[in-house]
Amino acid sequence: MMKVLLAPAVGKGMGTGHLKRCLRLLGRLGGQGRILLPRDAGGSAGGAEYAIRSAAPDLPPEAVIFRPGDFEADLVVFDRRATGIADFRDIGMGRVTVGLDEGGPSRRLFSYLVDTFPRLSRNLPPNVRDPGLIADGPPGRGRERPDRLRTILVSFGGEDPAGLTNRALRTLLESGLFLPRDIHVVQGPAFSSPVEAPGAEVFVMETGSAARKAPPGGKSGADPRDERIRVFRGLGDLRPILGNYDAVLTSFGLTPYEAEKEGAVPLLLDPSPYHRRLSRREGFSSLGLGKINRRKLETAVLRPGSLPRRKEVPASPGSLSGLVRELRPSGTPLCPVCGEGENPAAHRREDASFFRCRRCGMRYMLGFSPREMVYNEDYFFRDYRAQYGRTYLEDFDAIREISRRRLDVLVPLLGGAEGRTLLDVGCAYGPFLAAARDAGFAVQGLDVSESAVRHVRERLGIPAERGDFLTWEEGKRFDVLSLWYVAEHFNPLRRGLEKAAELVKPGGFLALSTPNARGLTGRFYPEKFHARSPRDHYTLWDPSSARRALDMFGFRIRRIRFTGIHPDRYPAALRALLGERGCRWAGRFFGLGDTFEIYAQRLPHG
Repeated sequence: MMKVLLAPAVGKGMGTGHLKRCLRLLGRLGGQGRILLPRDAGGSAGGAEYAIRSAAPDLPPEAVIFRPGDFEADLVVFDRRATGIADFRDIGMGRVTVGLDEGGPSRRLFSYLVDTFPRLSRNLPPNVRDPGLIADGPPGRGRERPDRLRTILVSFGGEDPAGLTNRALRTLLESGLFLPRDIHVVQGPAFSSPVEAPGAEVFVMETGSAARKAPPGGKSGADPRDERIRVFRGLGDLRPILGNYDAVLTSFGLTPYEAEKEGAVPLLLDPSPYHRRLSRREGFSSLGLGKINRRKLETAVLRPGSLPRRKEVPASPGSLSGLVRELRPSGTPLCPVCGEGENPAAHRREDASFFRCRRCGMRYMLGFSPREMVYNEDYFFRDYRAQYGRTYLEDFDAIREISRRRLDVLVPLLGGAEGRTLLDVGCAYGPFLAAARDAGFAVQGLDVSESAVRHVRERLGIPAERGDFLTWEEGKRFDVLSLWYVAEHFNPLRRGLEKAAELVKPGGFLALSTPNARGLTGRFYPEKFHARSPRDHYTLWDPSSARRALDMFGFRIRRIRFTGIHPDRYPAALRALLGERGCRWAGRFFGLGDTFEIYAQRLPHG
C-alpha cells in the first residue's frame, strides 16, 4: 500500500474542516498515512496541536510529523484551500501531489486535482469533479422535511473567525421561534471567545460522547424542564448527531452537505459574498450575509416545505479515501528530459495530468491508471484491428511502403546504405526491417513482443531479440537507430535518449516518428488530442521541444517531415476556404501534421 502524507490547513483563520477531512482520510489508510502539522515560530505546534488533539483525541503520536522530510511518502495530499508557492515547494516539490479543492497559485502545479466543492472559476478543470465525494462515507438517513423546524444545531466550524455563532444565537433567541433547550451549539477547539446567549443559560458539555448521549428535545434521559442551551465542546465529528436535528445553521462548507445527507435542513449564514455565491449556486437556503434576515428565518422555520430544494447530487460510486488509495502514479512530476520540477499542468483527465516543462518545453504525462499496456499478440491482431480495421500483418505491405518513403529521406542524409548497420527498436513484425534490408542496410530488430520477434527471425530471416530497450545491453554501435512511434513510450524519456546516444555512432542518425502536440488536432482541438492520447504515451513531442531535447543528448536535427495531414480534420470554414490541396500544403508548410518524423545526426563530439 502507498504511503500518504496529508497536509491540511491548520492555523488561525483556517478553521478545522480541512483538518477533519484529512483525519478522516488518515483513519482509512490503515496506518500508511501521516498528518503534517506546522509548528509556530517558537518551535511548538501550539494551537494547531490543540486543534488536532481535540478533533482526534485517540490519534497516536507517531501519526503526526512536523517536517515533510520525516516521512517518505509516495503521495502528498494537500487540503489547504489555496496553497502558496513557497509551501508547495517546501512540502511537495519533486513528489507526486494531490490537491483537494485547491485554488490559488499552486493549482496548476499539483500532479492530480480533485474538486468536491463547486468553484466559481473555470480555470483549469480538475482531474475529478465529484460533489458526491463531499459528504464522504456511508449513505445517510435522509427524511422528509417536517411541517415546522423545532430543533436546531448551530455550527460554524472549529474556529468561527467571523464570530457568527454568538450573532446567530442572539437572533434565534430574539425571534422566539425556538425554545432555548431546542438550540444546541458546537464550540470548535479554536474558538477565540466563549459562547454567549443573552437572556438564556448555557450548559457546556465537554466531550463529543456527551453530545451523542444528549440529543435535542430532552430525549435519552435529559430533563425536559432544563431550559438551558447546550454547548458541545471538543466534538470531533458532527455526522453522528446531525440526524437528531430538524435544521443545522452553518456557513458554506462540508457541514451543510453532511446535514442534508442526514436529513437535517441546512440553513446558511455566510461570512463573505464569495461564500454566499457558492451557497446560491449549490441551491442552499441562505438566511443572509453576516447577519440573519428575520423574515427569511421565519419562513424557513414555519414553512420549511417552501424552501427551495437542491438539485439531487448522484451518489458517488466510490469514496474520497478509496480514490486516494487507488491512485497509482506512473512516475514523478519532474520533467522526464531535464528534471525541472515546477511545471504547470496544461490539461487534465481522470487518469492523467499533462504538463509542459518551463525549461525545455517538453510536454509530458503523469498517469494514474493501475492498468498497463501489454504489447502481445492480441495487441497486433485484435486491438490493432479494432483501431484500424485490419490486423498488423494485413497492414504489413502498407507499412512497408511507408518505410520506403522514410528510407528515401534517411539514405541521402547518411550518404548511402551499403555497409551501414541499422537497429530498429519496436520493430513489431518487421516491415521497416524488410524495407531497410532491401535498401542495403545490415539490419537487426528489438521488440518486447515474443511473437513479433519470432516472426521476424523465422519468416523474414532477420536477426531480432526480445527485450526492453531501456535495459537492453548491446556491445556495439549502429549507423542508424530507428524508433518509429516508440520514443513517446519511454518512461522516463531521459533514459531512452541516453541509451540512444550510447548506441548511435558519431555521425550516425537517430530516426523517429511520434504524434505532434502542435499538429492540427493539438492546436485546434486540444481537449480531443489529450483525451485520445494513449495512457502509455509519457511524452508529447513537438518540433521545438524535440530540438531542445535532442540537443541535450548530442543530436542535431537535420530533417523534419510532417505526416498525418488530414484535410477532413480542419475547421469547416478553413477547409472550405483552402480546399483539400490547400489544406495539405498548409499542413506541410505550417507543421500541422498530427504526426511527424525526425532525422537527427549524432554529433561527432557527442
